Amino acid sequence: MLIWLLLVGCPCCTSCSGCAGWGDPCKDDTGIVLTDEQNYAVDVSMELELLTAAPWTDLELCWDELSTDLYGEELQPLDEVVQVQVVRFSRLTSQEVLDKLAGCGLRQADVSGYVDADIEVPSEGCLQLSELDYLGTALDPAEEMDPEASYLLVFSSEGELAWMALLELDEDSDVTRVSVDPDVGEVLTDADMATAERIPFVPGCSSWVDWTGLEESSTPCELKLSDVERLRLGRFDVGREELEQAFPAVDELALEIWEADVDGLPGLDLMDLPPSDLGNDFQFLDPGYTWVLALDCVDCSAVLAPVFLGVFDENEGEASEDEPTSGASDGDEQGASGRDACD
Repeated sequence: MLIWLLLVGCPCCTSCSGCAGWGDPCKDDTGIVLTDEQNYAVDVSMELELLTAAPWTDLELCWDELSTDLYGEELQPLDEVVQVQVVRFSRLTSQEVLDKLAGCGLRQADVSGYVDADIEVPSEGCLQLSELDYLGTALDPAEEMDPEASYLLVFSSEGELAWMALLELDEDSDVTRVSVDPDVGEVLTDADMATAERIPFVPGCSSWVDWTGLEESSTPCELKLSDVERLRLGRFDVGREELEQAFPAVDELALEIWEADVDGLPGLDLMDLPPSDLGNDFQFLDPGYTWVLALDCVDCSAVLAPVFLGVFDENEGEASEDEPTSGASDGDEQGASGRDACD
């Protein structure tokens, strides 16, 4: 799932007459420094189906009846579900797993076992537990499907969460086939992108992003710097209001997305981003577009809200218009205004 940080650009100099004659416009730029006061609030509520089946059994898991994902988006289960995961929790009840998913997220320490299987599509929409493995070691249901543990079933499409369900094993049950119900499961997220402080930056100059000062995530949870594992930067031609309405599927509106692994890093220079999904190098924060930065905690949980959400505005808190400024170049590549014009 995608974590987004909104940057609303304002014009920098667009000709050298406005730059060289007045000195270096970037000389006072200290980079983009993120603080808790600039973070958005995000509420997550979740409903997951609780399935019951027999323990110590090679259960058949089926997802063929799904028609939408947990966010209500249309899903073709036989063509789009490409991975199935089963996660075991020896120290958590099913309710505690659900609470953590909708709250501060699951941690690796919560997990006592994990297996998965890649699905070749189109599929029949079912598989046996014995088809799942961990790094090549197959699951032995007769030895490992313990009724004392709780289980989470995760069905993923290409790069995205599709569906989840909870599983409990009961000695009195004779159920050997479990099929997820498309009508029992939902994730609702509500992002507040209006009340946080704005984050100043210098258009055409700022590129270093520093998150070492963050202590709280966008949920009411402590944030550890190790939680920040992935950064995404998106370029959009829509405004803040439309992005908020689209949350969490913000990336579907993006014109272009850059992505970088930042696990263990205190920050990142945006100029060091790998090429975008269109194959373009990042150049600068073109004020003709709305820019969205995502900081992801990949391993916290499958549906945890963004660990940081904040609006960037070089006017130090003065609200920008919801719609991006005019003057952006057309097409999929960044325009030549801003930094390029001042070089």
